[in-house]
Amino acid sequence: MVEATRKPARARSGRGSLAAKLMRSPQAIGATAAVVAAGLKLVGATTRIEFRPRASNAVFADLAPVIVTAWHGQAFMLPFLRPEGFPVDVLASRHADGELIARTLVRLGCGVIRGSGAPNAAQMHRKGAVAGFRGMLAALEAGRSVALTADFLKNARRKVGPGVVTLAKLSGRPILPVAFVSSRRREIGSSWDRTTISLPFGRAVCVLGEPVWVAGDADEASLAESQRTVETRLNAATDQATAIADGRGG
Repeated sequence: MVEATRKPARARSGRGSLAAKLMRSPQAIGATAAVVAAGLKLVGATTRIEFRPRASNAVFADLAPVIVTAWHGQAFMLPFLRPEGFPVDVLASRHADGELIARTLVRLGCGVIRGSGAPNAAQMHRKGAVAGFRGMLAALEAGRSVALTADFLKNARRKVGPGVVTLAKLSGRPILPVAFVSSRRREIGSSWDRTTISLPFGRAVCVLGEPVWVAGDADEASLAESQRTVETRLNAATDQATAIADGRGG
């Protein structure tokens, strides 16, 4: 009787495993990326996007190449920030979700750098943190702007990691804190980063915060202060964008 009850469980597990493998196949990921990109383009085409305090093309003309950063979970619409004629490479992780994001970004006209932040030194190579950092540094040196989320740890939501300020120090390029909020949006409450999905036919506000420059000779204390500055300006940009999108600001 024990053996009989175990067999169906193994069968169900096998079917689930097969379905999971199919969903992770290059063909499935490519098809899903096409659908996601089409959906984002629909949102972009039907949304009235306002830039504050000025248009993104003017900001990029003054600062590019620049390090664009936003809070994790609020970055889906950021490809629409990129002005025509200004290349932007986005950091995307190496796992399955990262592959989907990478393919979607390419369809939206962005370049992609694979890698992600790591909570400790032991995981840096496995997650591609070193390769990703070098890729972003090379892109900036080649005149291409880069984009990455400022926070990446589940237990440190909306806390700026050290990578973005270190990148600014070594590249000599400024950090541009950005918040993009739509009046028609849905928040995925179960996700650690509270991912926000913009919906069509709304009003969206993209606030480009004051850039943060990091000195090339910045020590550990100065880098920590720069992290706090980026965090403060990202939160201010998010609050402003949310207030305007929700009709509570001009």
